[in-house]
Amino acid sequence: MESENVAREPQVAYIPEILSLDQLDLSRQYTFADYFRWKFEERVELIKGFIHKMCPAPGPTHQSVSGFLTGTFFNFFKGRPCTFFAAPFDVRLPDSEKQTADELIYTVVQPDLCVICDLDKIDKRGCLGAPDLVVEVLSPGNTQKEMGLKFRLYEENGIKEYWFVHPSKKTITVYSLQNGKYTGNHFSEKEEVSSVRFPELKFSVGEAFDRKLFEWFENIVREPEVAYGPDIPLPAGPQGKYTYTDYLQWDFRDRLELIKGDIHRMGPPSPGAHQKVARQLTSLLEPFFKNKASELITSPSALCFRDSEDDEVFTVVHPDFAVVSDPLKKDKPVPTPDLVIEILTPQSASTDVGVKYKIYEEHGVKEYWLVDPEDKVILINVLQGRKYVVLAPFTEEDEVCSSLFTGLRFGVREVFD
Repeated sequence: MESENVAREPQVAYIPEILSLDQLDLSRQYTFADYFRWKFEERVELIKGFIHKMCPAPGPTHQSVSGFLTGTFFNFFKGRPCTFFAAPFDVRLPDSEKQTADELIYTVVQPDLCVICDLDKIDKRGCLGAPDLVVEVLSPGNTQKEMGLKFRLYEENGIKEYWFVHPSKKTITVYSLQNGKYTGNHFSEKEEVSSVRFPELKFSVGEAFDRKLFEWFENIVREPEVAYGPDIPLPAGPQGKYTYTDYLQWDFRDRLELIKGDIHRMGPPSPGAHQKVARQLTSLLEPFFKNKASELITSPSALCFRDSEDDEVFTVVHPDFAVVSDPLKKDKPVPTPDLVIEILTPQSASTDVGVKYKIYEEHGVKEYWLVDPEDKVILINVLQGRKYVVLAPFTEEDEVCSSLFTGLRFGVREVFD
C-alpha cells in the first residue's frame, strides 16, 4: 500500500505565465481564471470570453474629464453607504448568480467609474456582480464598443444606470434601467445633469468639460453660441430680435439660422463625410416616403417655429432632413415636422445636440435623429410627454428603425459605408 506521506504531482499541468498579448489566441474564449494570470502591459477586457483591447493610456481630454468626474463622485459618496471606484478596477459579470467560480466567469470589464451599493460584491480582486451605476468616458477608439457592445452587456446584466460622457460633443447621456431596458435622457453643455438612481448627484455639464489647459488638444471649431455683433449690416428687428419677415428680406451668401430671434451662422456646406452620409440617407429615405401621406423635406428647406402667440416667427432652422404630415402650402412656412434628422459635423454638433435639440423638443417634434459620421452612431430621441428620451444607440452592427414610421428601417452600416 502506497504511503499517504508521498508527495504527489498536482492534478493539473503547470501553466506558463503569459507575458505578451501575442501569446494568446484572440479567436478563442477565455475566463477570469485565465485573465488573472496574464502579466502583460496591454489593457484588455473580456466580454463573453473574447478579448477586447482597450485604448492605450487616455489622452489629456479624457483624463481631464475623468478627473473632474472622479472628484465629483468622491465628494458626493463620501460618508454615504455606497462607494465608487475609478479605473483600472475589474468588474466581473457572471452569467448567473451560481456561476461565480473564476473558471466560469467569462466577462471582466474596466469602466471609467462605477458605483457599488452592495458592499458584499467587493473583494480583493474588484467587484463580483453588477454595480449600481457605471460611467464610461468616450474617446475615438472606444465609441462603438461603449455605445454598442457594452451598452447591451450592461443592460442585460441589470446595471441600473449607465452614463456615457462624450468630450468632443460636450454631452452626457444618462440611461436608467426600466423593465429590463435602458431609456435615456440627454444633457448638453449648458444644462445640469442628474442621476436617476442618486437624484442628489447633480452638476453642470459644462463644468465637466471646462478644462482650459487642454483646449489646444481638442482643436475643434464650433459654431458661435451668441448672435452676431453689431458689425453685421442687418436691419434692426423688434427689441433687437429678428423675425421670419426680416429673414426673408436678407440677400447675402452667409447661411444663417434664427434661434429665438438671434442670428446663428451655419458652417459652409460640409464636404466629405457629411455629403456622403446625406446622399446615403437620401437614397434610403426617399423610396420609403414616396407615395406616402407624409412628405420628406431636405436641406436647405427652412422650418419655422413661433416663440410667441402672435404671428411673428422668431426661430428658423435648416435641418438636413424633415418629415411632415401636414400638407405643404405655397409661400407658407413648413409646418412642424414629425421627424427631424441632423447630420453632425464638428461645426454643427454643439448646436444640434444643444439649442436645436431643445427647440425640437419644446415645439413637439416627435422624433429627432442625430447621425454622427465621426462615431458611426445614430441616436434617436423620442418625445414622451413633453421631454425626449434617448433610445439605445444604433451602432454599425445594428439596424436602425423609427418608432414613429412603421417599416422605416435599414442597416446603420449602409449609412456610413
